[in-house]
Amino acid sequence: MKCPKCQTDNLSDSKFCKECAEPLTSSPDNQGGFTKTLETSGSELSPGSVFARKYQIVEELGRGGMGRVYRVFDREVEEFVALKLIKPEIAADKNTIQRFRNELKLARKISHKHVCRMFDLNREGDTHFITMEFVPGEDLKSSLRRMGPLSLGKAVFIAKQVCEGLAEAHRMGVVHRDLKPQNIMIDRDGNARIMDFGIARSLEAKGVTDSGGVIGTPEYMSPEQVEGKAVDARSDIYSMGAILYELVTGRVPFEGNTPMSVALKHVTAAPVEPRGLNADIPEAFSHVIMKCMEKDKERRFQSVEELLQALNDTERELPTTHRVVPKTKTSASKEITVTLNSKLIVLPLALICLVVVLGVMTWWIFFSPQPQEMPATSPPTIQLESQAPQKESVEEKPEPEPESPPEEVRIKPAVSQVEPEKMSVASKKKPEVTTELNRGVQAFKQGNYAETVKQMEAVLSKDPDNSSARYYLAEAGKKEQERRKKQEIGNLAELAQTAYQAENYQECLDYSRKVLERDPKHAEAAGYLQSAAEKLAAPQIHALVDRFIQSWKNKTLPEFYQDVCSERLYQQNKNDAGFIMAAYASFQAVASDITIDYKAFDHFVARFSNITTGVRARDGRRQVIFEGSYEWEVVQKESKWQIIGIKARVIDKRPKSKEEK
Repeated sequence: MKCPKCQTDNLSDSKFCKECAEPLTSSPDNQGGFTKTLETSGSELSPGSVFARKYQIVEELGRGGMGRVYRVFDREVEEFVALKLIKPEIAADKNTIQRFRNELKLARKISHKHVCRMFDLNREGDTHFITMEFVPGEDLKSSLRRMGPLSLGKAVFIAKQVCEGLAEAHRMGVVHRDLKPQNIMIDRDGNARIMDFGIARSLEAKGVTDSGGVIGTPEYMSPEQVEGKAVDARSDIYSMGAILYELVTGRVPFEGNTPMSVALKHVTAAPVEPRGLNADIPEAFSHVIMKCMEKDKERRFQSVEELLQALNDTERELPTTHRVVPKTKTSASKEITVTLNSKLIVLPLALICLVVVLGVMTWWIFFSPQPQEMPATSPPTIQLESQAPQKESVEEKPEPEPESPPEEVRIKPAVSQVEPEKMSVASKKKPEVTTELNRGVQAFKQGNYAETVKQMEAVLSKDPDNSSARYYLAEAGKKEQERRKKQEIGNLAELAQTAYQAENYQECLDYSRKVLERDPKHAEAAGYLQSAAEKLAAPQIHALVDRFIQSWKNKTLPEFYQDVCSERLYQQNKNDAGFIMAAYASFQAVASDITIDYKAFDHFVARFSNITTGVRARDGRRQVIFEGSYEWEVVQKESKWQIIGIKARVIDKRPKSKEEK
């Protein structure tokens, strides 16, 4: 692109001339400056719309470091798939897109029931996107936030399935490199599926991922990843150990104030043993987790198959009630015919019928009460249930059963032990009390706690000493209180969602905070809190960047640093800024590419690429004296944005004297 003033050739995406600093506004692509980057990074698709002429948007599933993920209906193949939009600032790098394309070819080789299939990398206009298999369910991180630490049996069950999927990937020569709970989906049957092999690379192919680049999530990165060294299958084993650690303890192995501090702890610090946080963890299981997380990869399990064998051994040592039994198919694959000898059935049945008839006749002759005193209802169902206990299930139940109620309800005394004259008096009162008691227990099992309270209060009005009624009355009161709390949280979360959709971000922020006060692990409210805060912070971030550019132009950079930087950074930068401002009378700066990366709702990183600074020469031409890039780390303190970190890479372009040459 030629400058309209000095006719100098510039790059096609330049905003200002590199020689005379004249604004290049002739191309529509150059309108909007850095604001365009900020706006396009938040692009989204609305439910019901059609993307790329074939994908009908159903709902947004989540957001990640690469972009937004949607559940869509592919109208050509007529099935649901997952579609991930890649952020514009990532897609702008052609090398990154090529790397994704190469790694997608590797990921598509993996075919396993515990691995989510990757389909294709495509482009619609300026938007790049990836399609993959849609797995109904929720990611493992969301499950942990909702339920807390898993039982030992459930943790081993999930870990084994993940290891089986990893083993297949490793056999194909593919390492995941970013294994974490967010990339493990739990489907509706409770089975695990590994997601997003998008940044994995082949063990055999060299240079697919930028050399020296650190890829991963700090909480689950292996030491060799943090140090930028070569990784292999043992890096995934380390990440698997970090995931297991979180599954059984409810916390990640290392925590810190910044991602870098967490990453460095994987290299330098030893995690607390899992048994120190959860005394129920067997010593052998704790040893398996710690071996996965050895700093030296030579001391870890050397293959996923070896880890899988250790998990099988651990599972055998767990109590039977802690083990998870995989769901089986409801029907057999083959018909099975069983032939019984009729003689073996008829004779025992005849003997049983004879015994029953004799027993009934004996009871009728000796113990039968007067007709008008016989109970009008059938024997209480709860008494019969105690005779046939249900088999304990390892599957999670919507509402856990309370502890065993008092023996008064569970055990029915033998009729032969009750004197006939006492029984005739009790029979007048028992039928009505028992009926109400059974109704209350049935309502409790169905989750109708208000009805339970009503029935148990009726029982106690007739039989104040009924310990079973008192027990269920107390339990139902607790459950009803929990139900009302959940309903209140649900109403507040719905208000937060409505406010967000109406773009009333401050109201959304307030409602989300109220939800999190009542339920700190509410993932949906946490997401709305961060999104609303980002929306409210965006104008302030724009203003901060505008002030920075204007300070360069107005030679007030030292004052800018003093106002927005921490005291330490101001002292480091004020002398350099003051010297530059004083040395050059016609100092000018141009920043042609600025991107924002949100770390949290009150924490972001701003990157300034292609910064050029220069002065006016006597002939009016602009002479470049410095060129490079900046990176800010900015946090919000007391409703004010403050720069806490600055990284700079500057190339000195000043002409050198003969002595310097």
